[in-house]
Amino acid sequence: MSFFLNTTICGFSLYHILAFFLIYSCLGWCVEVVYAAATTGQLVNRGFLNGPVCPIYGFGMILVLFFLTPLEDNLLLLYLGGVILPSALELVGGWALYKLYRTRWWDYTDRPFNIGGYICLQFSLLWGVNYYAESFQEQSGVYARESTPEELARVTEYFARQLAGCADQVKRDENGLFAESRADIFAHSVRVFDGIYDEFPCLVMEDHVPKGVRFSTALSAMDFTGFYFPFTGEANLNIDSPACYLPSTIAHEMAHQRGIASEQECNFIAIAASTTAQSPAYRYSGWLMGFTYLSNALYRADQEAWKQVRVLLPDTVVADLRDNSAYWAEFEGPVNDAAQKVYDSFLKSSGESRGTQSYGTVVDMLMAYYG
Repeated sequence: MSFFLNTTICGFSLYHILAFFLIYSCLGWCVEVVYAAATTGQLVNRGFLNGPVCPIYGFGMILVLFFLTPLEDNLLLLYLGGVILPSALELVGGWALYKLYRTRWWDYTDRPFNIGGYICLQFSLLWGVNYYAESFQEQSGVYARESTPEELARVTEYFARQLAGCADQVKRDENGLFAESRADIFAHSVRVFDGIYDEFPCLVMEDHVPKGVRFSTALSAMDFTGFYFPFTGEANLNIDSPACYLPSTIAHEMAHQRGIASEQECNFIAIAASTTAQSPAYRYSGWLMGFTYLSNALYRADQEAWKQVRVLLPDTVVADLRDNSAYWAEFEGPVNDAAQKVYDSFLKSSGESRGTQSYGTVVDMLMAYYG
């Protein structure tokens, strides 16, 4: 083990190089399989090897580490390198696989500006963006800040009152649960950001209705409510989990479409956009998401203050929270744990140094904005 830790190449130890290769090879395979299932309705092995790996993603990550890390302070060269290096690997890899196996694992012949069907301009341009983009905090000026338990309690109470005020504005079933149509929620998604464009012009873009994943139960087993596929720019959503969080989750994935990589920043954007939307379903879901993060933080900081805020919630909101908890409790187990460990490694390798704990940082941004 000491050999792998002490031997370095381009400033990275062999241990970390192998870790990055395996993590991204596995993640690439997972994303390919999920995307294929969502678009074709079939579960297929998207790799040419036996096992959950697509080595081209691992090699791509290693190239990025070796050649682009020295350029991290020059955004133009970083972007150009992010376009050229992965595209070259995709071109050579696609050609080599075809020559060896007479099979194409991807084919862009129906895309404009393609080279032999192995690469195309649309996806090549996407390689250079997103996980090395300027952060939303830098673009917007809303920076996460620490706060006292008293400040946290005050903002959490504000969210609880807003949530209670709009709880009766959404459709509910005979059990008092959120019952807005998923079709209507998706249809209203293209207008969810309209209310914050003036304040955050960096988010302006033309939106398209995101996609619901056909095999959403599989996403739930991995503890995923949605995912953004960077190579096509599509937002994909879990349509099996409770619908009360679907609107704000859609807004979260659409924030990724705007080049925002950080998960906690996308959570903040989703809350800010949803709570100002025209749709009652989005407003309710936005206040619900924000309250969830804030109340969890408050519970850890001051349980007595949390109890005082908790009693402000009407029975309908409590029913939604309980229904959501019961749904996700069904998926607790080794598959869920393994998926979270893989995703935690992915977040850390993408600059989210706190891993899945970084989701708590959204509270600091909410405190800066609403405090």
